Amino acid sequence: MASSREANRSRLWLLGLGLLVASCSVGHGDGEVKGEVFIDGCRSGSYSLNPTAFFAQTAEQVLRLRVQRGSDHEVRSDGLAVLVEDASRVKREWLDKDLAVGAGGDPRIHLSLYLNQSCPAERNETPVVLGAVRGIIRFTEIYAPRVDKSEVRIEAIFTDVRFEDPRTPERWAELTGYFDFLYTRGSPAQRFP
Repeated sequence: MASSREANRSRLWLLGLGLLVASCSVGHGDGEVKGEVFIDGCRSGSYSLNPTAFFAQTAEQVLRLRVQRGSDHEVRSDGLAVLVEDASRVKREWLDKDLAVGAGGDPRIHLSLYLNQSCPAERNETPVVLGAVRGIIRFTEIYAPRVDKSEVRIEAIFTDVRFEDPRTPERWAELTGYFDFLYTRGSPAQRFP
């Protein structure tokens, strides 16, 4: 009888540990971001992000995505940020269609590249954050809770996206890639220093 109690305790302990680990996980998925990056004084040439963490947040119609190397804070990582101003409209009208990124696109989709791990900023330097000025993104799936909360897949490809720093012409990138992951609801992972 004592051994069955110990076995039950062990099972409960393992279940609790599994739930704790699951509650602290970040989004898993698949993706690739590669191309050319030119940052004066930091790096020049071919670049591959090799993303391992995928994040999505919603507020009203806005969907904010991050495809990132590692699950650390953005200020310590390299990553791609995507802001979709009206995810419901994209889901209803624009799935499987090429959408322009950058200024003036309709629907409005913004992409940014941050290189805080590759090119960490010192105290008196400006962090490397480049905004997309042109290129194409195509969503084949998108999470839009006002349309359908049960469809949680987010999948897109982007091609020939040009990123620039408007303050200096010595910072730019041209990237192509994709991401495919599931929106998961819950608290973000706890980060410890």
